[in-house]
Amino acid sequence: MKKLTMLFFALLLMISLLVFPVSSTRANNAKKTNVSSKHSSRFIHVKFDSSKEVELGNNAFVSSDKSDLSSINNLLNTQKTEKKKKLISRGTDNIKKDRENLVKKHGNKVPNLNNYYRVELKPGVDYKSLINQISTLDYVSEVYAEPLPAPAPASPDYTSLQTHLKASPTGMGVSGTENYLGAKGSNVKVVDLEYSWNTSHEDISDARQVDTMIASGDFVDPWNNTDHGTAVAGIISGDRNTIGINGIASDARLHTVNTYSSNFGWDIASSVYTAASSMSAGDVMLIEQQTYGPEGRGYLPVEWIPAVYDAIKFATLKGIIVIEPAANGGENLNDAVFGTSFPMGKEDSGAIIVGAGSACGGTGNHARMYFSNYGTRVNVQGYGECVVSAGYGSLQNNGSPNSLYTNNFNGTSSASALVAGIAASVSSSYEVQKGLNISPINLRNLLKQTGTPQYTATNPGNIGPLPNLKAALDTFTVPKDTTAPTAPSQLTVGLNKYTSTLNWKPSTDNSGSAKYKVYRNNKLIFTTSNLSYININLSRWTSYTYKIQAVDATGNVSGYSNSVTIRTR
Repeated sequence: MKKLTMLFFALLLMISLLVFPVSSTRANNAKKTNVSSKHSSRFIHVKFDSSKEVELGNNAFVSSDKSDLSSINNLLNTQKTEKKKKLISRGTDNIKKDRENLVKKHGNKVPNLNNYYRVELKPGVDYKSLINQISTLDYVSEVYAEPLPAPAPASPDYTSLQTHLKASPTGMGVSGTENYLGAKGSNVKVVDLEYSWNTSHEDISDARQVDTMIASGDFVDPWNNTDHGTAVAGIISGDRNTIGINGIASDARLHTVNTYSSNFGWDIASSVYTAASSMSAGDVMLIEQQTYGPEGRGYLPVEWIPAVYDAIKFATLKGIIVIEPAANGGENLNDAVFGTSFPMGKEDSGAIIVGAGSACGGTGNHARMYFSNYGTRVNVQGYGECVVSAGYGSLQNNGSPNSLYTNNFNGTSSASALVAGIAASVSSSYEVQKGLNISPINLRNLLKQTGTPQYTATNPGNIGPLPNLKAALDTFTVPKDTTAPTAPSQLTVGLNKYTSTLNWKPSTDNSGSAKYKVYRNNKLIFTTSNLSYININLSRWTSYTYKIQAVDATGNVSGYSNSVTIRTR
């Protein structure tokens, strides 16, 4: 009876092992044998138990303690493998010495990195089955398919946070202009005059192009910084991709000119002239600088400096669109201390002077920021706060200077950069569509006339409207054709053995041109400008149904023609 009882429990144990696998290192090996599509089918990694010293001899594994490794050597015979080598092949002796020192302190829990091997399999080997077989060996602690390279961690897409790209009145009307001819700035050059650029930033590829920098003297960054210019460049020409931010005029040719040099110091006038010498009518010059006002007064636009005023006027008379910050001095430029007109009673320089407006939300958006200069000489505004762009790191700071992003670029600096991007878009599109360069004064007036009005209940003082790119473009853009062609008609199909000949009557369209898509059994097989099509090499004893669809030059698609079915013999 006792023997029967023991036999019964033994049988019960065997059944339980079949139903409930034992929880052990060996039973859990399946968890280490990842063989998904993200792993190689040609390379596997094998780790021997850390208590063993395993080497290769004649392309076979041997153990220093003479352990029998024939099982794995048989599984990985020459019919299945090309090569075997240590996975961490550099510094084998150093690994051994380092481990010996660590073992003295931590014991045998120190991993033996020398016991990892990389095995290259021959084509066609069932690597999944092989991994499963190797995983059953007592002296193998890890076996898995080699992971394939994964893409580097990419920066998130922050474009949804770029409020200035949104439609007016919230944003500056960039959204919805993607298909306007030239609206991404492809026909203009934009030159940023300042310093502090990071030309290696991941989202500003324009900055890395050959001859992007136009040197004015021996460039030295007076602040030893890489943020301000990077943020400005991101606003204007940030790459339109799946990471980071988008530039308003991403296709414009971005160039930079330094305003500070080791041999000439801070010399904006020379920089303006240097930039203007490389530019043509319709190009955009952004002077990202401000200057000190009279004693006891705040910062002023740089044309307060006589030489800079003259250099700006030189550029605008050449047809160059100059964008100039109103500066962060909180000053009324109509004050008599600045002359009967700014600056010092001189005539308009032709530059577009940009004030800073509020943008972080609430009913007071587009009001003057308290620090922004104002007055009749200030033409338009841009966001003076909460601007998302490259650089600084308040939005993302992951340790790499080339993937910093900010959500708080501000001041008349951010405002001017935004307006420069809008100006480049308008100027480029105007040239493409009209065949002419828009003048600086006409562009300024266009931005004022089509912009979103300033909110004046808070911080009164004129900084002008917020430009609306779409509204500006719509004043001279030919409306896009949205009328579809009529459907082709009277389709006939003639059959001669295994060749069918299709003929149909034309569609009509307001653009006067159309192409025709030929469908067979609901699949597109051909596109033609003709009113006929010959379909050869048809199969025997098969039915074919044809129909035609028209498409015009702007992509509008008609309905289908009548359908015709034929059957071959």
